[in-house]
Amino acid sequence: MNGECTYCLTNGKVVLSSPSFAIVMKNKKQIIFILVTIIFFIELLYAINWWFSDSKDFSWGSVSDWFNTGGSIGTFIIALIALKKVPDWMEQKHYDIAYGIVEKSIFQDLPAIRSSSLHLSVRLLTIFRSIKIAVNNNVPVNELTNQAIDEADNMVITFHQNCYAIINQLKSINRTNYNLTEIAYDVIIKLQNASKEYSKVYDELYQINVHIKTEYTGDDEEIKKLVDKIELHINETYENNSKLTHFINKTYHDNRPIADFISSKMN
Repeated sequence: MNGECTYCLTNGKVVLSSPSFAIVMKNKKQIIFILVTIIFFIELLYAINWWFSDSKDFSWGSVSDWFNTGGSIGTFIIALIALKKVPDWMEQKHYDIAYGIVEKSIFQDLPAIRSSSLHLSVRLLTIFRSIKIAVNNNVPVNELTNQAIDEADNMVITFHQNCYAIINQLKSINRTNYNLTEIAYDVIIKLQNASKEYSKVYDELYQINVHIKTEYTGDDEEIKKLVDKIELHINETYENNSKLTHFINKTYHDNRPIADFISSKMN
């Protein structure tokens, strides 16, 4: 496994061995080398200063110039090292951004969609059943049901907005050095389908209610057609919530690593 620490026996001693440990040791060696080089340079200047201290042509000003030059060289070396590390820093920055988006979208916001879907489906099912009772009894749809239809409209809009907030967050990962995997795109497709299905069911509900108010005759044949249509939409609503809930539960409980949702563009 990448990044896994292991222990090995060397000369009778247990030694830690891992990729990250090796990188840390390599960086420490580079730092020590740079410090030793700078100290050696300063000691060299001090030795030159002591050696030529009795010389008439020798001046302290020239030594200070050397120190300034040495400082400039040291700064330049450090700048080069920092410049060399920029790609690594940028790669880590892009990964942190992608990681944060997946963590928020999949493991924080997605479970809230499950609750939103449940509430919306219960509201739609309640309305459909109320209309079905009114049709079977050949009575007008009551005012409370009409108010519930208006409230359901707002719930469908809110559900759509919440789904696409997650979808747009996930798609924004493509602006980093990472792409979405098929697993991540599956989340997007499931949310799009659920939102589209709820919108379609609500449109059918609204049209049925308008039809009852304006064109409904109340004969037996029309009653049967309306009841069958309502039953169909009841099943669609139940199925839509059931499939989405199952998918979200599975995604959440699988607890996949972030790497399953993103892949580097560098690969």
